[in-house]
Amino acid sequence: GRERLQQEGVNGYPVAFMIRVRTFLKYARIHLEEADAALRRDRLAMVTARCRDMAIALTKAMAASLPGIKKDFLEMDEKDLSRAISDLAETPDEACRIAKSICELRRARDLDAGSCSKTKAEEVFFRAEEIYRSVHNLCLGPV
Repeated sequence: GRERLQQEGVNGYPVAFMIRVRTFLKYARIHLEEADAALRRDRLAMVTARCRDMAIALTKAMAASLPGIKKDFLEMDEKDLSRAISDLAETPDEACRIAKSICELRRARDLDAGSCSKTKAEEVFFRAEEIYRSVHNLCLGPV
């Protein structure tokens, strides 16, 4: 029954945790798609907000991938997040790079529509796209 399903799982993780990982990655993808649509419509202020939401969803996906860590990943600073995800990453440098990008996106301020350039919005979006692929690879394998 349910107990057996939770024990079998995928890659050593119970199925319930893998469902949570996939759900948070799906939310992250939706936020990224909304950021892309905002960028194409020149709604620059919305780009950063959606990328920030995506970073939060990615943080939750990584937390779900590491059920043994009981700390709140959203409360972690860059250094703690890097240490926490080091088991998922192939190298310590990869963990540091991902943690830094995630923390920067989570702290990103909304771009002021009046003073923001499309170039800056594109930069935020492309960084978000890159980090989405990296976290997806960490949690589930290549996109």
